[in-house]
Amino acid sequence: MLHNPVKLKVLAVFQKGAVTIHDYLFNYLWKNHGIQLDCRAIEQIKPADADAYDLVLNAICADAWHKDRIKKLEIYCKTKNKRFINGIEGLTNCNRRQAYKIWAKNDVNCARVERVPKKSLALALNMPFPIILRQENTHLGSSMKLVNNADDIKAIDDEYFRKSTVAIEFKDYKSEDGLYRKYRCVLLGDQVIARHLISSPEWNIHSDSRQPDRMAAHLLEENAFWDRPLHEKDELLRAKNLLKLDYTIADYALLPDGKPFYFEMNPCFSVIDPRAFKREWAYQLHAIHRYCEAYAAFLFEGRPAEPKKFISIPVIL
Repeated sequence: MLHNPVKLKVLAVFQKGAVTIHDYLFNYLWKNHGIQLDCRAIEQIKPADADAYDLVLNAICADAWHKDRIKKLEIYCKTKNKRFINGIEGLTNCNRRQAYKIWAKNDVNCARVERVPKKSLALALNMPFPIILRQENTHLGSSMKLVNNADDIKAIDDEYFRKSTVAIEFKDYKSEDGLYRKYRCVLLGDQVIARHLISSPEWNIHSDSRQPDRMAAHLLEENAFWDRPLHEKDELLRAKNLLKLDYTIADYALLPDGKPFYFEMNPCFSVIDPRAFKREWAYQLHAIHRYCEAYAAFLFEGRPAEPKKFISIPVIL
């Protein structure tokens, strides 16, 4: 067991109802860099709690929950000259509807998003079909529906429409080979780190879209993404800076002109389950370590992180 002295204490703030996540990233930062990240839900945090930490890192997707509490925490940190990553302005801007408004004014490729808590509002939308309906704060594409006309909307159960339901303009981002591709990068200050690339014949791409019979193709494609120069880097950073975020995850497609089309940006952690390394796509490991090293450098405010060497089959921390 490694015992590193604590070099940096970080208060990692999650949204209401969040559970503590000890994933590979957090273990990596602790074991290799002496960075202690304590994960706490925002409703449990008082401003003075920040006194015990070197900095505060916000990883909140739904800023509307306890917004006043986040604001008080940020103000308190400023009075103490304590680094506060992702302030309330950035957290508010990464809401899909707000991000669309900001990006659309600045020639950034993105989809229009409208809230539709009632079926009647979805039917009254002035948005061309097809459109995507989804409930926010859901994952793995579980709530997403592609509707092609008003009859499709009428056929959906009324219970589907709630406060969190949104309508999203559909962009057909299919590549010439007939596959849809979703890219993910981590943006840390002025660093852009490639995290993954998933391709699928289906438009609704998520982490379970890697088809077993295409694993060899996934491996080649994803390795090429990690190793190639990120020509879209400047566009990614511009989109992040427009939202006034310090750190974020970016999910996007690439259009024929090479520019990103954004699905979303939000500062949730890119959760890494160590058990995944026992699956067929354990080839992700070197990219994950690159991400972890960049994260360490970001938290240390640009101080170079000592490079680490790992065995090919990692010890589950």
